[in-house]
Amino acid sequence: MRRWIAGGLIGIGLLLGTMVWWLPTVVGAYGAQLAAKAPPAVSAGTASQVRNSTAVAWEVAPPSSLPSDGRVLGSIAIPAMHLKTAFVEGTSYSDLLLAPGHFSGSVLPGQLGTSVIAAHNATYFRHLNTLRVGNLVVVTTGQGTFWFQVVGHGVVSDVAGLPNDYARPRLDLEACYPLDALYFTPDRYVVYTVLVRDQLRTSPIKAAVVPSTSYSAKILPVIAKTYPLPLKDNSVPMGTMHYIAPDTAQVLQFKQSGNSLQVEAEAIDLWDAARYTSQYRDTQWYASLFTPGVSPKLTNAFFGAHSIVFEAPLNVTLSLNGSGNPTSLLLQDNLVRVNGVAYTVTMVCHVAGHEVSVTSFQVAPS
Repeated sequence: MRRWIAGGLIGIGLLLGTMVWWLPTVVGAYGAQLAAKAPPAVSAGTASQVRNSTAVAWEVAPPSSLPSDGRVLGSIAIPAMHLKTAFVEGTSYSDLLLAPGHFSGSVLPGQLGTSVIAAHNATYFRHLNTLRVGNLVVVTTGQGTFWFQVVGHGVVSDVAGLPNDYARPRLDLEACYPLDALYFTPDRYVVYTVLVRDQLRTSPIKAAVVPSTSYSAKILPVIAKTYPLPLKDNSVPMGTMHYIAPDTAQVLQFKQSGNSLQVEAEAIDLWDAARYTSQYRDTQWYASLFTPGVSPKLTNAFFGAHSIVFEAPLNVTLSLNGSGNPTSLLLQDNLVRVNGVAYTVTMVCHVAGHEVSVTSFQVAPS
């Protein structure tokens, strides 16, 4: 039997997607179309065939009450992505800063029905599209260990519901799509899996959230008090985030953590601080944003501008060393109109330890 999980897909785009939005399920022909794209429901007869053909057995975990939001539920391991991390209950902005989150409107992994675990697209689930049919997802909770196998994937609208299958325990993994987007996207990338094996037991949860590194932008408190630096208060459309980094285990660990979101957010604050201090001719405050030893030119095309309109998306390139530590960020917007004239704006940030500062800020005619 298949039902639709109440509500739409989780809104987990970075920065602009700072809230989780569950929208009404699309009904009628469009809903039927999405249902057709999803993996077919597994009947009791098919389930028996699966057990016999694969020589593994699965059982259904008993229903249980959900813990409070933010509490660690267990661990999720995806060997094909080299990912193993704790996951928490809830999909709020604060929950997803900690770890992947379980949507409380779905059953727990291993229980009868479809469980949903979501994460930010540019963090833990950045490489979700590398999963292939047959790959395993191993989830451990206080009810036991559950092995799920990937049976399909798809890109669906954020106003679509997910099929809720009561014939067999399932797990859907979800992230905003495209997976390198820094904006609140209208689409979701979903990986569909089915339970193929489990080991039920009641045991304490041993998984723990690994805290993200706390980066800080080199911004004087008076600047943050004077100008609306948070992205939600600005009109800069966000684009994508890419990496320049060697292929090491430490780099992969950084990408699949909350660190990329943390350091990128600090760089965006510096971008807005440079814009406002330039526009309102606060040259001393502007100079304070720069890396010690750098002597910036104190005027640019933003200086005293009465109109600054960002028409193209702001793209970010993050550079890492082999140890998985960020070294610099390049932020670029290729179409910014200043008093009606088109410019390209480029900012380079330096990362020293946990501090992010500006090394160059250029506003050049397009």
